[in-house]
Amino acid sequence: MEEKGTCSKLVDFMLAPGWIGLFPRVSGRTFRFAVHASVDADARRGIDIAVLDADRTARVLGASIEITSGSADVSGLAGVVIGSEPGPLRPRVPAVSVAAEPMTSCSSVFSVAPLPETRRAALVAWRATHPDATGSLDLVEWHETLTAYGAAELNDRFVRLHHRPMSCAAWRGYVAVKALTETALRRATANDRCRALLEAELDGHKGSRLGFDRATRTLRQPLYVLRRAVGAGREEILGEIR
Repeated sequence: MEEKGTCSKLVDFMLAPGWIGLFPRVSGRTFRFAVHASVDADARRGIDIAVLDADRTARVLGASIEITSGSADVSGLAGVVIGSEPGPLRPRVPAVSVAAEPMTSCSSVFSVAPLPETRRAALVAWRATHPDATGSLDLVEWHETLTAYGAAELNDRFVRLHHRPMSCAAWRGYVAVKALTETALRRATANDRCRALLEAELDGHKGSRLGFDRATRTLRQPLYVLRRAVGAGREEILGEIR
């Protein structure tokens, strides 16, 4: 009953003329995407949530979304989700990496995870302003305890579907598909899909619009300072870096 109510509200919102105007010339079209074999199981769980959302959006607009497992260089794709070892990629087709270490070797590859040097520098700067923060600290893209900006709803949906908390990898998978499908629907007539993705903004339930950096093609996003209690298995979010 709760899921039906949520879907009904979504459809009511999407049928608003101003909203539909954001998605020109999509009726009757099918947008095909692939999830490469290099994407791990945790990221695929997050992908499942994004696929459900994309399918609902496309159906209201009279379009359809097809997401299959397979090679990243198949013709006719609007985008592909890849892991750390994608193999050959098709030119001019955006590939979003959900690996923990970002890929920057190709102009058509975008990464959800921040660069290691970006993560390190941000954490060093945060520690300098929070000298009382002790313990093992890390910067993460997501955590199961987040609640603001719709994060609680997303975390709850993930638990209901997969019976486990939403991890960073799962969130990366979710955002990768969200970025690809929303961009394809909004920019259906774009000749350069990679450029369209580079210019896109999306809601990742973090309180600000997310987008890919033009220089590094990594996602610009808030990160969360996580403290892990060694040996106790406990984690807590100490702060946010925007």
